[in-house]
Amino acid sequence: MTIKLTMKEILYKILIRIFPSFFFQFQHFRIHKTYGSHSYWANLRKPLTFNEHILSRKMLPFKKDLNGLVDKYLVKEYVRDTIGESYVIPTYLYYADGDQIEVDQISFPCIMKPTHLSGYTKVFRSREEFNSFNFRAYADKMLKKNLFRGTGELQYKDVCPGILFEKLLTDDTGELKDYKFFCFYGKVKAIQVDFNRYTNHARTFMSPEWENLRFSSLYKLYEGEVKKPENLDVMISIAEELSKPHDFVRVDLYNVNGSIYFGELTFDHGSGYEPFTTKRDDIWLGSHFVNHKH
Repeated sequence: MTIKLTMKEILYKILIRIFPSFFFQFQHFRIHKTYGSHSYWANLRKPLTFNEHILSRKMLPFKKDLNGLVDKYLVKEYVRDTIGESYVIPTYLYYADGDQIEVDQISFPCIMKPTHLSGYTKVFRSREEFNSFNFRAYADKMLKKNLFRGTGELQYKDVCPGILFEKLLTDDTGELKDYKFFCFYGKVKAIQVDFNRYTNHARTFMSPEWENLRFSSLYKLYEGEVKKPENLDVMISIAEELSKPHDFVRVDLYNVNGSIYFGELTFDHGSGYEPFTTKRDDIWLGSHFVNHKH
């Protein structure tokens, strides 16, 4: 498969290779200026804020060894071995470049997602809905993308592109809840909860004791009541077990009517660019890194 890069991708690729620190700092400042209530030039030599820590470690050599944990298909084996099969969302089909699409292996409804990217998901409620979709055009576009070229997140550089078909999770509320556990050195320190993703997206961060920390990142702060999951202690235990080998990782879990499912592991939340409600919140989250120089 011949991969043609856009001019933007070529420019990003050059900057990431030659001037990575400046590229990260510039993107951080630009996004904060555009979407945040404050902006600052990130200090990568002496990181203090959470975003500074994330940016300062994006190109460290150890990140290459994480590609099997950010691949949405391969990571399932790690989850099975660590916490068990029951937490893994059933896979219907894995598609790689050159494969024949075996529609008979897919049960509907289902969700389709690239294994090497963030976003670009599609939901199909029926076989007819999938048959009317131009899968070949979608696959050709997705399989040419490489997240590293745009973000500099080294763990994605050598991930083999693929497309995953999974069971579609649904619950009684009509809006599937996922909880993002920010784990430092094997301990949960904060939990991100999102609301109204497709209408009026808002979020807030909670403590492991379920106290509202009253700050957000990128999206507006959710002002309503945040219901505590009945099995929060189990979710925290699972997140900590999966995060143990790492200084920082965000563990995403779904809670479907009391059943817990693994979502993904994220080592660079927001690629280090998402503005928090205040810089003080950014500093507080960053304070959980033991080493202030990576």
